[in-house]
Amino acid sequence: MYANNLTAVQKDKLSSFEVNLHDRINRQNEDEQFYADLTGLYTDIIFVLSKSNRTKAHVIFEYAALLCQELSLHCGETAYIMGLEGKDASADEVMSKFQLHITDEKKRIDVQIQNAHSMIIDLLGDSKGLLSDFTQTFNTVHGVTKNHLTEYITLGQTDMEGVA
Repeated sequence: MYANNLTAVQKDKLSSFEVNLHDRINRQNEDEQFYADLTGLYTDIIFVLSKSNRTKAHVIFEYAALLCQELSLHCGETAYIMGLEGKDASADEVMSKFQLHITDEKKRIDVQIQNAHSMIIDLLGDSKGLLSDFTQTFNTVHGVTKNHLTEYITLGQTDMEGVA
């Protein structure tokens, strides 16, 4: 349904937008030290998990991989194309359509994320707040596209070229 029917000009426009977005967010993340925070949270969680159950310390990396899977569902190109196709709709309507588009896969991944989250919370005990901080920081650092989907949609909606 949302095939890559973009012209070369649209692909260049989208690529330029993505580079600028990622550069801007990377600078912001560096300024706010989110990269250092994320590294510290990984270290803290591994330390606590290693104390309670050394064989389970790796679960934080499995959890992070699941978060990455969920984030990868939020494709900027698909949002841009949906914006192109939804010029007469509001950005909120197009966003709802996008969310519906990924619902089945997101539900599957969310179940796995919740299971891993629950296991880690149990293992962390009194330090369970670390996981909330980790999840929030991880999504800030790695969720650039997800956190800015409306901008992709708006870019598509304001593109005067339309779908090729």
